[in-house]
Amino acid sequence: MDRANRNLTNRADGATETIVLQNADPNVDAGVDRFFTFTVKNNTEAPVATALVPANYDTERFVIADGKVIKTYDNIDALRAAGHMVGAVVSDGQARYTSTDGTVVSMDCASNDPMRTIKHFLDYIKFNPQPLKHMDIISSNINQWTGSMSVTYCNPFFDNKVQRINLNTFFSRFQYQNDRIGINFDGNPLEFSDLLLLIFSIPAGATAQFVLTF
Repeated sequence: MDRANRNLTNRADGATETIVLQNADPNVDAGVDRFFTFTVKNNTEAPVATALVPANYDTERFVIADGKVIKTYDNIDALRAAGHMVGAVVSDGQARYTSTDGTVVSMDCASNDPMRTIKHFLDYIKFNPQPLKHMDIISSNINQWTGSMSVTYCNPFFDNKVQRINLNTFFSRFQYQNDRIGINFDGNPLEFSDLLLLIFSIPAGATAQFVLTF
């Protein structure tokens, strides 16, 4: 755990190795949250069930733009073939794609930090599972909170149970700002890994921002 901080406790030889950053206050690490933020805009005229994390499904495809072959990661065909009815998968940039069943995707996705890409984040959690402590969702559509978010851990050896997070549970009519909710996972962290399929429906024309705190 915490491999990015060079605190390696699970070496292959069974030994424990700890590398301490020089001149660092030992209390600093405990007070620094690890977070990743990104924004998704739905350009279509209908709600789109969007895979925020696509588990271990292949999302690669190749497109030709301006005479160049470009690899993108917005392919939903593998997810749909497995029975997951998604209309889009989060990837860097602009996703304009028609799947084999005719589903049209038109989404704009971007990390809020230009130094960190969505692809880098998704690749990282595949090899370094992270327990999510808190998730903030900010939406331009205040009716967003009547829906739910689905969580599935996709394991080919078991039946994959779909669990749903009722968003309305986390919205208080007494809160000052009605465009956001905060979901606290402190007591039961949600593991972000290559097994997690996290699906969130984004209303037509809406923009949603996600702040993930680990």
